[in-house]
Amino acid sequence: MKIFKSKGQNKPLALFLILVFVFELVAQFLPLTKAYAIDYSAVANNYYEGGFDSYNGITRTDVIRDILHGDINSDQKIDKQGYGTFYLNTEYAIDYRKAVYGLPGNVQGNPYGATKVSYSANPWKPSSIGYWWIKEYQPNIATIVPPNTSGATRVIFKYDGYDMSRQPYQNPYWSETGDDFLKWSDLTSSNLASKTDSDVRNQYNSLVAQYRTNSLGSKEKDKIYNTYVKGGYYLRAVSSNKDIDGSYINALSWLTEDLLFSKGVIIGSAQEGYLQIILFFRKNGKVAPVKFTGAINKFLPDQQDVVAYSISYGSSNLPKTSDGSAFVFDPAKNSTANINLTVKGVFYDYKDYNHSIVDIWYFTRNDARYYTVLNYFKINDVDYTDQLIYKGVTGENRYREGDYQRNQSDNSKAVFTSRSSDYNIQIPSNLLQTGTNTITISAKVRVFFTAGYHVDSYNSASQTITIIKKPSLSDPQLELSVTPSYSEVVISNGQYNPSTIQHKVKPVKVSGMTVPAGWRIVRLDFVIDKDRSRVQSATTPDYSESYDTTATSITSFTQSKTFDYNTTYIQPGKEGTPAYYGKVRYVLKDPNGNLHTSDWSNPPAPVQARVSVKENSDTPVLFANSNDVINLDKNGNPTTYTVKISATAKVGETGAKTIQKWVFTAVHSENTLVDFFLKEK
Repeated sequence: MKIFKSKGQNKPLALFLILVFVFELVAQFLPLTKAYAIDYSAVANNYYEGGFDSYNGITRTDVIRDILHGDINSDQKIDKQGYGTFYLNTEYAIDYRKAVYGLPGNVQGNPYGATKVSYSANPWKPSSIGYWWIKEYQPNIATIVPPNTSGATRVIFKYDGYDMSRQPYQNPYWSETGDDFLKWSDLTSSNLASKTDSDVRNQYNSLVAQYRTNSLGSKEKDKIYNTYVKGGYYLRAVSSNKDIDGSYINALSWLTEDLLFSKGVIIGSAQEGYLQIILFFRKNGKVAPVKFTGAINKFLPDQQDVVAYSISYGSSNLPKTSDGSAFVFDPAKNSTANINLTVKGVFYDYKDYNHSIVDIWYFTRNDARYYTVLNYFKINDVDYTDQLIYKGVTGENRYREGDYQRNQSDNSKAVFTSRSSDYNIQIPSNLLQTGTNTITISAKVRVFFTAGYHVDSYNSASQTITIIKKPSLSDPQLELSVTPSYSEVVISNGQYNPSTIQHKVKPVKVSGMTVPAGWRIVRLDFVIDKDRSRVQSATTPDYSESYDTTATSITSFTQSKTFDYNTTYIQPGKEGTPAYYGKVRYVLKDPNGNLHTSDWSNPPAPVQARVSVKENSDTPVLFANSNDVINLDKNGNPTTYTVKISATAKVGETGAKTIQKWVFTAVHSENTLVDFFLKEK
């Protein structure tokens, strides 16, 4: 930020810029505060100090951008055919808020340089409010010198340079009135003549023709009269008549608004930066104009016309709750909660007024730049505005320039918003408490106008954002059971019995859950399947169990899942081991009623059943003892013998039938055959 010293300690009341703003009526002007990076009012006065190219660090580009609102390239200079190139007088623009090119010596017909002026080409008059200081080293040849140079005279040149249309620019205080026969005491309502009087029109038609206020509405006339005529020290008589020169028009207590606009001539406008009121007075059969001139600026809007309209918001990394009422911040996934804000303002400039009149007399969107500022950014009533947004930036520098939104504006209002990069706020996890966080935001807007002043919005926009911070929830652990855990299948005559076994899989225990103080577990979600990949990828639970507990471990469950297991794929004498998998997550409710869901348990918990398959045979199996003895006769044939035989048989239809009898047949040298019969119970 640039800070500049004042140009002088004893500034005359007539100086152009200060007159406009120091003595404003509260009813017409708002209390004003200097704004933006350069405080032009701090350096402005009404005399030239040689700051043609730059003044106290303020450049020609600065004044084109901030005061004149022109093109910083094309408005640096003008080219006048046959005379040369003339650059903008930087200091003059600061003091008079007017674009004037070149210096008094540059006007056509002057045979000398820019700072050496012939009276015949550009006449001058001594004046206590003159902008220039000169010395006449030769009679009728003025050299522009620094203020208060010994032997120098303060003067008004008729022409200060060229305007943007390349025509000589006449100093607004220059006067050729012919009012020398008048005294201040002669300026009375009874001596007031009218611009429509024949003698006035005949003698001063060139002045009357400049009257510009026919199109003014009653509102503008009221403002001009109350502000510049009766309301302050703006318009001062400029005359070679010492009895009149320097007096303010507000000293004419008899001058009413009706007399002013019906009989006087008003020249200039706020858009041009000056106002001149010409009143005509008669004395002893003679009539003469008296000119009251001063620098003015456009009327500032009422504060009610600048509105902080809204604050909208979004987030680049936070999802919303299912009902959209809050953002959800998971510190396990993000280190910061990112919030971006857009501040919207509305400037009601034209409203229902005539646009051409408004542009001339009022500051409008054509003269404006737009700014936004956050009053505060609080998290749970703790102010983090400086820490998160401005980071040491204070005062006026907190204001950030916004953008005019043409597509949202209309004939009565200009809409503007902060820029997308202005308020991207990253909130560290440690600034958010577990559970609900309430963020409150307040913002104002500002409309900055030509001449370095602004109007702040009469109100502040506000917004409330809710962020729910998830607790650091541990992953749960799941234990499953399967019933029956062991089954036996028998193959009889090629048929598996049973061919299908129904397994019931249910949780046994869920443990390892985090339950913060004041929170409760309200639900467990389960996924259980024999397909491990489905369990791993599933996001929707197969079923849920409801609870209302603070326990970190749960062993009570009411639901289960059943699966049919096909036994026919198991080879005889082999064993099948079907596996089942599951995962679980838990849902907590915080003290505010918000729900928080943990991650799923991982890896999927397995549980296995065992199924054994055996083949059934109805052929008895005989066993002879190894110590059986057979006696032979002399021919080697058995005589008598005893054989102990044991028989076993499997009966596939146990429970329905019983063995009725055993039949044994003995054959020498052959295998023993065993028959058995079954009898119904």
